[in-house]
Amino acid sequence: MGPGSEIIDEVTVTAGNVHDAAAVDDLLAGHADDEHKPTVMGDCAYGNADTLAKLADAGYDDVKARVAPARGRDGRYGKDDFDVDLHASTVTCPPVTS
Repeated sequence: MGPGSEIIDEVTVTAGNVHDAAAVDDLLAGHADDEHKPTVMGDCAYGNADTLAKLADAGYDDVKARVAPARGRDGRYGKDDFDVDLHASTVTCPPVTS
């Protein structure tokens, strides 16, 4: 199956106690020298900063990784509670509740 088929065509199996991102090198080894890199799709293990930087440095520009929502802990606000406007360089705090 080729990239146009929209079917997963490469997998790597690891032990259950191995972090998912550890398989990145094995999964993509066959594409290291490709001029046009394939889309990389993965779970949140592929969405951490180190893995994304590693993929970008290797030329993988189309990475689709599900990133876990940023939630506050112990009753604190999480990142998603704030309105972040990157274009205006502003952050609006959530309304105070009592």
